[in-house]
Amino acid sequence: MINLPALLKHYESEYHYLFARTYRAVKGNDISKVELNYIFPNIARRLLETFLSFKRPETAGNLWASLQAIGSTPALLSIYAFVNRYSHGDRIDERAHDDSVLTETKPLLTEILNMIKDEDVGHYDAMERLTNKYPN
Repeated sequence: MINLPALLKHYESEYHYLFARTYRAVKGNDISKVELNYIFPNIARRLLETFLSFKRPETAGNLWASLQAIGSTPALLSIYAFVNRYSHGDRIDERAHDDSVLTETKPLLTEILNMIKDEDVGHYDAMERLTNKYPN
């Protein structure tokens, strides 16, 4: 058994935990580990869906529309493809399997955090402080 991470223990929403996992992956050096990369499309999708449902309630439930509502960035389509390609399906299809997840993860997570920061810098700064307050 392991202790529940502090951000899951102290907050009702998993959002704080998902932000912290993403932030630490971008700032840390362990993102190249295969087993870590494969969890991040799901984490990134849930992080984005939660953030965008609050910031853009008029498009909640439609991730593509929500992403477009916050503005266009060169990485927008890549982010959308990343969180869809690797976070859906109940099996690995050899034709769909793509090892680029191993190289795309850190740059796309960085883009996601930048998108959150650009949309709401005060929120981003508060989440960054909270992440650093709870190191586990």
